[in-house]
Amino acid sequence: MPVVPEVPVATTPPTSARRLSRFDGGGRRQSRVNEALLEGSPSLSGRRSSRLDFHTSPDKSSDIDVEAQRIQKAELRVLHEEYATLQENQMRLAAKRDATAADLERTQSDFNGATKHLAQLHTLLDKNKALQSTQEAKHRMLETDSASVSVHVDTARKNERQHLHAAKLNEVRLQRTLEELELVKKELDQERLNRSGTAVPRAEHDRAIQELQHFDKQKAELLVAFKKQMQLIDILKRQKIHLETAKLLSFIEDDFSRALQHEA
Repeated sequence: MPVVPEVPVATTPPTSARRLSRFDGGGRRQSRVNEALLEGSPSLSGRRSSRLDFHTSPDKSSDIDVEAQRIQKAELRVLHEEYATLQENQMRLAAKRDATAADLERTQSDFNGATKHLAQLHTLLDKNKALQSTQEAKHRMLETDSASVSVHVDTARKNERQHLHAAKLNEVRLQRTLEELELVKKELDQERLNRSGTAVPRAEHDRAIQELQHFDKQKAELLVAFKKQMQLIDILKRQKIHLETAKLLSFIEDDFSRALQHEA
């Protein structure tokens, strides 16, 4: 009977086992290999038991080699499946990474736009502050001018009242002078009628002529004074209109400044 050479039992794990231990989930992979072996051969359990019997015949030794090849093929098939799964996961992760990069780019673009808009708002705010300061300075100047205009208006109104009073007095004096002149004329006419064409003394005639000249001169002076008073009244009225217009314009400018500040 021929002697079967004794096959030493390997004490180190095979290469596939070492490769499996490098990945997380090696137990799951071994279970998949076992499932692949079961799908490949229904009599796997008997062949696995023959793998441990090293003191059998040479035919069984060849069965051990075949079984090792089948195990390697099953492991290779499982590795191919895992490689395909890894490639699919890698493609999915790459697509997710690209989408994340696109989102990041959009976010960065939005951030840059928001930063630019914020800078524009700051610039506009600074301009509005400068404009507000200018408007406040103008407002203070207008308040000062308005106070001065108010004083001038009050003074003009007072002068106008005084000149109107003086004009009324002059008008009254003129009216009285005219009335006195008419009375003197009537007296002269009456005196002439009473004397019935008799000669009037020279001295009385001269006196009457002087009185008439005096009244005429006084009348002319009063008329000149009255005209000057009327011209002065017209000037004061125009000044009053100008001052009131300036005051109204200052109020309008104040309203405009407040509207600008409200809009800012």
